[in-house]
Amino acid sequence: MRIEDIELEHIIEFRDHGDFSKAPPEIVEFVEMMEKVRGMHVRFDQYGSRDAIIKHLTKFDGLSHYMAAKYHDTAMEYFHADKQLSRDAWRGIIAESMYKNISVMRTMAMTVQDMERSNKSLLSLAKVLRLDEPDPVPFPEELLSKPFKMYSLSPEFLGLPTINRYDLAKFIDELPALTEKERLMAKREALIDNPKLFIDVGEDPRST
Repeated sequence: MRIEDIELEHIIEFRDHGDFSKAPPEIVEFVEMMEKVRGMHVRFDQYGSRDAIIKHLTKFDGLSHYMAAKYHDTAMEYFHADKQLSRDAWRGIIAESMYKNISVMRTMAMTVQDMERSNKSLLSLAKVLRLDEPDPVPFPEELLSKPFKMYSLSPEFLGLPTINRYDLAKFIDELPALTEKERLMAKREALIDNPKLFIDVGEDPRST
């Protein structure tokens, strides 16, 4: 693999599943450059911006503008988690810079007003990090699983009162509106008589 062909997913794949001590030299060099860019980025007083870092890499490391920009953007995406950067990555970059500024403000604070200003800056930082927003409600995994269904003809299994089948059979026999076929069907469906899986057309009162 050429170093020009390395992408962020290659770095992540090797980090999660590879052995860095046995990594190809191209991967090692790419990661080392990412670390260097990361170090330059936190030295805001000296480098200050993406353009300044790219300019330094092209001038002192002999990189093309394309590779310098690629190292920078890949490092920012990797370490802060688009130009090419995601919105979450930019939030991390901005929050880190704000936190450093707030630390300086607190160190140099001389009055109560100075501390109040730093506290207001902390509130602004919290908004950048979306700490003022409620946590997203996780989607219940049980809704994604296949529903479990249990079928039963037993009322006891379903928690219903036990039925006296002798009394139920007597009740069915005493219904004057039922034909003999209907009484037989009712007793089978109530499990008084043995149920029949396949019913002949002539036995089914519903078919007439």
